[in-house]
Amino acid sequence: MIDALKTPRFNYLCLGAGSISYIIFAILQMLSFSGSDQAFAYPIMGLLYAIFFVGYLFYFQNLADKIEMYNVEQLIKYALVLQLLPAIIGTVFKFLISPSHSGWLEVFLDSLFHVIMTISFIVTLSLFKKLILFKKEPSAKLIWRIFIGGLVLSALFSLNSLFNIPTLIVTIVYIIITILSALLSYNIKWIAFLNYKSKWICLALFLALKLLLILNAYYLFKIDHVNAFKVSSFVYESAIIFSGVFVAIYASTSFFGILFNIPIAKVLDDRETEFNSIQQMQEIIGDDINKKEIFEKLLNISLNNTKSIAGWVANSRKEKNIKFFNKRNITDDTLFPIDGIINVLTSTSKYYDQIYVPNIQKDDSFMHVDEQYKSFVFFPIVYQNKLIGKMVLLKNSVNGFDEYMIRLVKTYIEQTVLALSKVELIQTAIDSAKMREELDIARNVQKKLLPEQMPLTESFEIAAHSEPASEVGGDYYDYYQINDHQYAVVIGDVSGKGTSAAFHMAEMKGIFQALVQLDPDPKSFIAKANSAIHKCFEKGVFITLVYLLIDTRKKEVLYSRAGHCPILHYSNADKTLGYLKDEGMGLGILSNALYEPHIEVYKMTFAEGDIIVMYTDGFIEARSSKSNNTKEIDQYGYDKLKEVVAKTLHLSALEIKNALIDDVNEYQKDVGSFDDNTLVVVRFK
Repeated sequence: MIDALKTPRFNYLCLGAGSISYIIFAILQMLSFSGSDQAFAYPIMGLLYAIFFVGYLFYFQNLADKIEMYNVEQLIKYALVLQLLPAIIGTVFKFLISPSHSGWLEVFLDSLFHVIMTISFIVTLSLFKKLILFKKEPSAKLIWRIFIGGLVLSALFSLNSLFNIPTLIVTIVYIIITILSALLSYNIKWIAFLNYKSKWICLALFLALKLLLILNAYYLFKIDHVNAFKVSSFVYESAIIFSGVFVAIYASTSFFGILFNIPIAKVLDDRETEFNSIQQMQEIIGDDINKKEIFEKLLNISLNNTKSIAGWVANSRKEKNIKFFNKRNITDDTLFPIDGIINVLTSTSKYYDQIYVPNIQKDDSFMHVDEQYKSFVFFPIVYQNKLIGKMVLLKNSVNGFDEYMIRLVKTYIEQTVLALSKVELIQTAIDSAKMREELDIARNVQKKLLPEQMPLTESFEIAAHSEPASEVGGDYYDYYQINDHQYAVVIGDVSGKGTSAAFHMAEMKGIFQALVQLDPDPKSFIAKANSAIHKCFEKGVFITLVYLLIDTRKKEVLYSRAGHCPILHYSNADKTLGYLKDEGMGLGILSNALYEPHIEVYKMTFAEGDIIVMYTDGFIEARSSKSNNTKEIDQYGYDKLKEVVAKTLHLSALEIKNALIDDVNEYQKDVGSFDDNTLVVVRFK
């Protein structure tokens, strides 16, 4: 219902109805003055007056709602101009028209005065609505709507000559309007948002507005205007009177509200300036910002807000030569002695407290300081328990710094430290981005170290997968075709994680490709690989691996396990699936003389349908979300690996690999990988 009263069509209807009603009202008023018997028109005039008042009231109320952004000073100026118009007309009517003169000019000015007065009160009322509903509180909105409803009813009381409205109803409505006027007049929260200068301007504007309202009230009650109704003048003019009274009350409340706020307005402005300074300290962070610019901003803000006449800010890590970033209104002859004394005082300070000297002239340590400086305060700039800078402020008055100023500057320094930390974070982010880019490059390079395609022969097929836990990892697999019937296949896992493991993995690639061409025999390969790794790798780094030598002519596999996870083997002839728990020790743990006794070479024959599954420990040690809720670690494990392979024995090597990868990913989907994950599946044809 309320929204329907705010449509453009309804607004124009209100404006048109109000304007036409008053034109007809004025014509009937002229006819009444001419002496003709127009008693029959009195009820109609009352209705026309009510339509005029209500139409204009709704129109300007809705018009005010469309003002989204406004300036308080501008609103009051508009209200002042509106009250100035009837004041001018009233003055002309009062002083330029002879009291004995009775004619059309008097009637015209009387009518013009009242229509302008009514419209000015209505528009001023609408402008004040923006101030009253400043915070748009629901309770204030409700009271305002009831108040407007009361004004509408008071306008309808002009129909009293037609309907003979009971006096009790009229009285109750007037009482309600009066109470609501008092309640609404205290909605002056907008005053708190005016600055010191604006408060003085608004105070002067409201004072002028009050004077104009008093003048207009005088004219309203003193001018002997033509009374067109055969009812009491108060009932006839109740709507305009209550509108004017409310405007006057709200103007008075606002005037005194501003008056009482002015003593603290300057303090609030200072606080706002200080707050803005803190915001400025927060906003100085940018792509090209540096410590020097931050320190300079700190010095400028501190000087302005403490009214200091001089000061400096310097970079300091208790070095012998301090590089001063910035100084204001002070010479080196004064600066260096003060700084030297501060260095002595802070050399024994653990927490770097500020130093305040309220009267420099009474301290013998500062006898060489310029006499214009009477007091100073030193502030340390500490970041991560380190003195990274210092700032000194000076004044030309004794006891120039109070506790509030010191706390304020400390706040600025806190913001400075925060800004410096942001600079450091930004630099860290940049470095991290560069590192990420480099790791992406390393990841791509590492992927290229792994074979893009595994061999597919008439005797067997191989499928492989490797996924590092982070950008790069230490898992490795590879193959090499020695001749037309021999193939070397390797899978390995470097101790450790990340870039160091990736580096060692790349080295393992070189070792494998070099040794497998010299002597593919598993024992010889393992021995030489151990020797190379033991000599090249740093202490504590080792590699576990499985090395296979597949001979398609002999239908056999020679293999050696160097501390790696056991091979999962399926024999199609025996229909058995199990782990080959062979002996072996990781490469690089012992020197060759001690290592060779631990090398074991095993042999097995293969037939069509046989399967070999090799993997790294990251695969079987994959965790599920249950591990986060219990003390025991719930791992994927050997049994689950065997179970999945048992279900896929009839599939190709690629399909078995995909089934295993999908199953382990589903298992750890809620927690992700904790270790590199590599898998090699060989299926014999």
